[in-house]
Amino acid sequence: MALDEALLRLAAEQRIATVRFYQWREPTLSLGYFQKLSDRERHPASLSAAVVRRQSGGGAILHDRELTYSISLPENHPLARNAQSLYNTVHETIATVMRRHVSFSNQIGLIAEESPTSEDNHFLCFERRAKGDIVYRVSAEPKNGKVNHKIVGSAQRRCRGAVLQHGSLLLEKSPLSPELAGLNDVCGTTFSPASLASELRTEIPRALGLKCSPGKICQEVRSRVESWYNEKYRNPQWTARR
Repeated sequence: MALDEALLRLAAEQRIATVRFYQWREPTLSLGYFQKLSDRERHPASLSAAVVRRQSGGGAILHDRELTYSISLPENHPLARNAQSLYNTVHETIATVMRRHVSFSNQIGLIAEESPTSEDNHFLCFERRAKGDIVYRVSAEPKNGKVNHKIVGSAQRRCRGAVLQHGSLLLEKSPLSPELAGLNDVCGTTFSPASLASELRTEIPRALGLKCSPGKICQEVRSRVESWYNEKYRNPQWTARR
């Protein structure tokens, strides 16, 4: 999370766009920026997970058996000022890659309409539904009442001069969130985080019109990451600020 924020600032100050993919060292619950820490009591299954607060809003995400991505764009990028267009462009690219590997590709798609405001009351991001989310649509009448399974959700954070979009690609059901099925669970695929990232690191920059090349984190960014990690992201007081 500290690196995501540092790359957002880099985009704002030096107009450098970045696309990155990562996983977590241990199952971790990331709270949306405006969520209360006490709200995690609403989800007992994940209480044993580590917790961190994101810079972006939205519902909490249990990072386990999934792939996390982040994109930082400077304000001069054509999509930087249009939140929904950026959301849809990235998600449609991810959905296209997923469709290549499933038997019923037409069942993977983006939610076209805004969902009822009651959807925002769910604690977990993957229990909410918003326009542009990627879902796997259930063809038969489901026993549990679900008509779709959300498999990708994202959120954004803007600062003066740049925008950050990051999100989670849910691959498999986690013991800490057993009610949420992932792509491999519902489609019978065998995606690994590495295989999915391998395709997306080419397709997402192409969709965004970026010419990306592998790069190392510069010392300026590393210094910010270390500072913000200690001041905020590993600081229980900052996490509990709401």
